[in-house]
Amino acid sequence: MGGQDSYEFLRLDLEDNKSYVRVVNAAQYLEMRRKGAEPFSTYDITMDSWFENIVPALVFSKHSSASNRRSYPSITTKIA
Repeated sequence: MGGQDSYEFLRLDLEDNKSYVRVVNAAQYLEMRRKGAEPFSTYDITMDSWFENIVPALVFSKHSSASNRRSYPSITTKIA
């Protein structure tokens, strides 16, 4: 894409063509978005949409834990 790296799709300054930041993982993506980085071109928006779709699930899984309860009886429980 015109020499653009596939990990560089967010700009800190939309007026500066050289203000692209490298984003490799969800943590970097969230940090750069908090700092105000945004996609600019249609290519950038397309790449950004991948992160917009997957990051919420990754954040959820990071903060979740296995359940200690179950909604079905244990195999060892006698059913009358």
